[in-house]
Amino acid sequence: MYNDGSGPATPHLQDTRPRALSVSELNHQARHLLESSFMQVWVEGELSGFS
Repeated sequence: MYNDGSGPATPHLQDTRPRALSVSELNHQARHLLESSFMQVWVEGELSGFS
């Protein structure tokens, strides 16, 4: 509760909106998540449009 002395006490409201991430912050978090989840990965696939 918050009261500056000028009126009744009001509850302190917390901002519950999601925080916007910059592209670099999102990239950093995604990279960290992937690198910490997969120590070694083998990928199989094909290349297209390669000359």
